Amino acid sequence: MKRFSIIFVVLLLIVSAVNAQDILFSRNYGHSGVIDNGYCGDITSDGGFIIGGGSNAFTGGDLWLVRCDASGDAVWTRNYGGDRWQMAYSVIETDDGGFAACGENSIASGDDDLFIVRTFADGNPMWTRNVGVVGENDKGREIIQTADRGFLALGQGHNTANNTGDLFMVKVDSLGNPEWTRLYGYGNYRSEYGYGAVQLPDGGFTLTGTYAVSSSSADIWLLRTDGNGDTLWTRTFDFHTDIDRGDDIALAPDGGFAIAGRTRIGSYYQLLAMKTDSLGNLLWWREFGGADTDFAESIDITADGGFVICGGGNGYPYDYYVVRVGSNGDSLWAAFYDYDGVAGDSEDSFEIRVYPGGDIMVFGYADVQSGTGADNDYWAVKLNDSTYQAGCEYVVGDVNGSDSYNGLDITYGVAFFKGGADPICPFGSCSIPPCDTFFYCGDVNGSCTYNGLDITYGVAYFKGGSDPIPCPDCPPMN
Repeated sequence: MKRFSIIFVVLLLIVSAVNAQDILFSRNYGHSGVIDNGYCGDITSDGGFIIGGGSNAFTGGDLWLVRCDASGDAVWTRNYGGDRWQMAYSVIETDDGGFAACGENSIASGDDDLFIVRTFADGNPMWTRNVGVVGENDKGREIIQTADRGFLALGQGHNTANNTGDLFMVKVDSLGNPEWTRLYGYGNYRSEYGYGAVQLPDGGFTLTGTYAVSSSSADIWLLRTDGNGDTLWTRTFDFHTDIDRGDDIALAPDGGFAIAGRTRIGSYYQLLAMKTDSLGNLLWWREFGGADTDFAESIDITADGGFVICGGGNGYPYDYYVVRVGSNGDSLWAAFYDYDGVAGDSEDSFEIRVYPGGDIMVFGYADVQSGTGADNDYWAVKLNDSTYQAGCEYVVGDVNGSDSYNGLDITYGVAFFKGGADPICPFGSCSIPPCDTFFYCGDVNGSCTYNGLDITYGVAYFKGGSDPIPCPDCPPMN
């Protein structure tokens, strides 16, 4: 029998952040020396959580769930599967305190089915369902409980008529009996995929995913249906004429939709956040990240009407990437989380959830064997958001670290551009992508950079000119 271990790792957690986020705890769960990849999670009504994915500790690799209490201690673990591999990409607590997970079940070589597992509160299985075309690959990526106590599962299914992969939606009742299925696609070479879904007060659904425009480009897809899965309207969004993807969706307090995903710019991706109204009309969009690849996997709503997003970033191998934005999409804070700070190891977060009190849970996996890739564990990190909703504390124009902006900052800045000492940022570094640290230390003309134009603008300000202008993408909140 392989050893199961739960390791308390808060002392190993390395954070690169806007400011030193209050990490309430960090826990990893896994079997020694094997791959346990966490791809999903949910908070529970008792203040605990559940994390799911797949573990190679079982024959062929099984769907594996770990149920934890509010302190992060494991209450129970359960594996579900057969001789071939099974995986969960979405898990939720149900209204009766049980759980439902959705993912894939390998039936045979080249034949995967969308897989749903329904459990009791103790993790024992209530029922399972496989949905798919014989001899083809059908994938599950999202599950939600519907108002009638049934479930909607979402992913990609095989379209036999066109021999393509289409966005696939499956509706089952509370006992897992199929009620209807829908395929949404456009045939030919095109491939569509569903990643996120919400149910609306009228019983219908809004989905997000990706819509293939050509063999090498794709757009974010927003699809609105009625309660029977029949299409009411669709929207596509293209940001850089390349590959765009909607990875998750949340129903905003105003009835609109918040989407987290990714957009490719040449050779790298940036994390993308966007907001539409209730009819799918774009209200705003924001990109986060640098010249290394950054991307989103999940989004949730915060108590102030803003959003928190998680994914991977900081280039490959990835770190956990968490971005907190206000209701208008402006960044409040952002952070990378590395399991142990060892170069070459990889962490990727796939699910983010907000507790009623404001604390944040982030779920994914971490390489716990220092970059070997031979021992991944589920990784859960709990954050306290309330301390940091105020954003970065800094004074626009302050470059000498005095917490004020005056003529001495002009002198210091001129000296810096002549080869003198670097700007002194409050808290060492107070940077939210895409702005760099110089912005916080000297930008006064709202350009999100620090250069000689800021000196000119500053001199004019002290002679009675216009006030300093905070960078519009990273406004001061202090």
